[in-house]
Amino acid sequence: MVGSGWLFSAQLLAKNTGNYAFITWIFAALFIIAIALCLSHVIAQYPYRGVNARITAISHNAVFGIPFAFSAWFGIAIVIATEAQASTQYLAPFMGELIMVDRQLTGLGKSLGVAFICFYLLINWYGIKLLSKINNIITLLKIFTPLFVITVLLVSHINTDNFTQIDNNHYSMSDVFPAIVSSGIIYAFNGFQIITAFASEIRDPKRNIALSIVLSIIIILIFYLLLQFSFMGAMPSDKLTQGWQGLNMSSPIVGLTLALGLHFLTLLLLVDSVITPSAVGYSFLGSASRMLYGLSKEKQAPHFLSRQLHPTKNI
Repeated sequence: MVGSGWLFSAQLLAKNTGNYAFITWIFAALFIIAIALCLSHVIAQYPYRGVNARITAISHNAVFGIPFAFSAWFGIAIVIATEAQASTQYLAPFMGELIMVDRQLTGLGKSLGVAFICFYLLINWYGIKLLSKINNIITLLKIFTPLFVITVLLVSHINTDNFTQIDNNHYSMSDVFPAIVSSGIIYAFNGFQIITAFASEIRDPKRNIALSIVLSIIIILIFYLLLQFSFMGAMPSDKLTQGWQGLNMSSPIVGLTLALGLHFLTLLLLVDSVITPSAVGYSFLGSASRMLYGLSKEKQAPHFLSRQLHPTKNI
């Protein structure tokens, strides 16, 4: 869940909700937990590979389930390219017009995005054991970096006037629920469902699926609340002459640290801004491939998609 969302969501939410950003995060997390508990209960009963795409075929029939299955698959598959684009976009302040012009990727930028996707494929090609080992290492980095940035901002650059003297009166509770969608908050939590695609490869799925989903959502909620507070509190006053609505940095976190003169964080953020979205990208690619496997097993997709190079149990 700590993907490109941490690099962009704090700015989007500040622009759309002001101080109500914190309430928005909480409501979004509660909404996601409610969905996750229902999903995990069902998945625990049917711990099959790619079951999040197969569930309507199991509950009804394969023909009825086709549109639901493919819509679920597309929702996962599109994230792969989005995260590759996010990694590429965050290189723009350092590579300039070589990869992005007028907020559009150049030919080289698009090629770099394709290279990221190929990298995701290679990680998944060698199976769940390699994927889990790499993910454990990268998770440490992708959690350490934002927590380190948050700590530096909290210790050195918090201005409480940002929460009282900026145009916060412009916002109200009516902005909270639209912002959950328009600010990418649901997208920031979207990774919770990835574990369901790996249901057949998880020990004690009845216990661990629900536990891992709920605990991860709560931990990430705390993380995003701290990020939102540090981002809004550390924002220089000269960036807020038009209030939160006028805030428009192409690379928000990097832009903020540069504006504050925290140049020692720039290299760390550069590495993390590439790795963090990529970690989400290869996880979603693994999920999408397992969903295609599930669609094939339910005869909703060509049979060759479920052919295994190294056959295991038929799940």
